[in-house]
Amino acid sequence: MRLFPALVSWLTLGALHSATASAEDVYRWIQYVDGGHEARVATSAASCPDAMLGNELATMSVRADPDGAFPILVCALSIPTGTRRVAIGGMPLVLPKPTPERILLIGDTGCRISSKKAQACNDISEWPFRLIADTAAEMKPDLVIHVGDYYYRETACPPGKGCAGSPSGDRWDSWREDFFAPARPLLAAAPWVFVRGNHEKCGRGGRGWSRLLDAFPFDAPSACKDGYVSSPSRVSCEKDVSPRFVAHIGEVKLVVIDVSAADEDDPEPNNLVECYRLQFEAAASLKGPVWLAFHEPIWSPRGKEDGKKDGNPTLALAARAALASNANVTAMLSGHIHTFEVMSYFDDLPMQIVSGHSGDQLECFGHEDKCSHQKQFNNHEIKFDDDSIATAKVKFGYGVPNKFGFSMIDRHDDMWTITEHDIHANKQLKCDMRGREIACERLAKTPE
Repeated sequence: MRLFPALVSWLTLGALHSATASAEDVYRWIQYVDGGHEARVATSAASCPDAMLGNELATMSVRADPDGAFPILVCALSIPTGTRRVAIGGMPLVLPKPTPERILLIGDTGCRISSKKAQACNDISEWPFRLIADTAAEMKPDLVIHVGDYYYRETACPPGKGCAGSPSGDRWDSWREDFFAPARPLLAAAPWVFVRGNHEKCGRGGRGWSRLLDAFPFDAPSACKDGYVSSPSRVSCEKDVSPRFVAHIGEVKLVVIDVSAADEDDPEPNNLVECYRLQFEAAASLKGPVWLAFHEPIWSPRGKEDGKKDGNPTLALAARAALASNANVTAMLSGHIHTFEVMSYFDDLPMQIVSGHSGDQLECFGHEDKCSHQKQFNNHEIKFDDDSIATAKVKFGYGVPNKFGFSMIDRHDDMWTITEHDIHANKQLKCDMRGREIACERLAKTPE
């Protein structure tokens, strides 16, 4: 087992929760946005910090002013193509590589506190996102892709549930504790692509999302006002759907699509199928290879205790015709299901990776016997070859349930290799990705 210094540190410290901010609460990162890259800062200071682009002074603009729920200033600075150095407040930031070789994939990282469930946020074994972030940062990824669901602390912590002292509600304190504080070393380690999850839709964490992480300009009067996410000027279909943007990662075009409004039970809520269809068609028309990043997977076992395995009907109806027989789109990256899964299909469809197990309560956690649709092997791995899910049939499907972790996608000549790690960076599963096909090898056996 690889024992990273970060692991030693956090095992020594024990409890991880801390609601106390430093004298100047400041977070810095670089993210892919519509049209390029941007440095951002969230700070409790009264003004944006000094910035350097190369050897020249630069001025950060105010993205969002403080308000009652978010008493922090959010600043932004566009990074021109060819920039070789960026420093914010005297601290250098890691710039995007033209051709990333190592990509970290995480998702569903927050600590769940809701009216129905309460996770022990103060227990590293029950909410290990901070350890995952520290460990992954030391593995030096070139890019981090977060496939959504950052904000989970929706209600106050019930007595005796292991989350005492936690903030709650769509406000800065909650966003800081759920994401920014535990992710601090990882925010500094590499540029990010942020995907919006259903927990960031309006009525949940939409205000924090639009203010802090959205790839488009912040519009305070319209951001999540009256249940809508965006100003009409940048919404082509329904009001709770943002347009896609493309992150260029070498020869791969990563198309980021906001599916936060896609309903898992209603096949066509608010006529969203047509809106998503247009976005999938636009992605499929790009020259390949193209990867899609969106939160809720389309054709994937849900991992729920009720045994549902019908995927997302809204997205299935929207994507089927657009993605079938179009070899340009080779892979789909998602979260939402709190486990790790990879699958390819008999149909001519992109392969799917699900990496939604980096913090929130795991699917079937402690309830493997209730996951009736999953074929169990030693209670530590699942296969769902030949399963029919919505409008697709799985050719090869493999998962690692009941384990927190993260995924690393590495470039190897004409293929990519995705390796699934547990929270201590032990390798669990390795899969080679060529086009729309995937072949996996189990690397570790979980002890009984």
